[in-house]
Amino acid sequence: MPNPVSKNTESLIVEALGMTVEELAVTLGALALIMVLVWYFFGPKKAKAAEVKGLHRYWKSGFTKEISDDLIDVIVAAAEDFSSPMSAMLFFRIHGAATRVSPDESAFGLRGEQWDFNVIGQWADETESARHTAWVREQWGRIEPLISGSAYINHIAGDDLPEKIRASFGPSYDKLVGLKNKYDPKNMLRLNPNLKPTV
Repeated sequence: MPNPVSKNTESLIVEALGMTVEELAVTLGALALIMVLVWYFFGPKKAKAAEVKGLHRYWKSGFTKEISDDLIDVIVAAAEDFSSPMSAMLFFRIHGAATRVSPDESAFGLRGEQWDFNVIGQWADETESARHTAWVREQWGRIEPLISGSAYINHIAGDDLPEKIRASFGPSYDKLVGLKNKYDPKNMLRLNPNLKPTV
């Protein structure tokens, strides 16, 4: 494929990511390459804005094995209608060392190669909360049928269903419930995506 960036830019990418543009394209695919380049050059500015104190945030997240054409269409449409300039849609690729650990060796059991996709609403004025939350929910209503029913457990929203929490622990769920029954049978530690005790 033709190199879409200058030699100077490519040298920065190689230094930061350890891959040439061509290697990134083969590894990630064209769409993901574009997203990496956009994030690399513009993401830090957006991340800096996201560090502003007092921001309100609401997000939905889920895993997907592939970025399908249908998913791309929905994301492109959503990107034309952000309710806030501080909102974002992000893909994080899970691969490499994270996938080489057996699922039964840690609490994080969903260790296959996949993408962690997030729709994040962020805004400063608390009186606008309903509008921005509604935007995230509207986009997620279109996206969720196209991806899996699980997510990275730290990205679970407070209003996600118990079935999603169960699926997100994967094969580790029963073992973790056993630990919960032993060490927290009264469910004192319950403000996170919760594993409910069964005793």
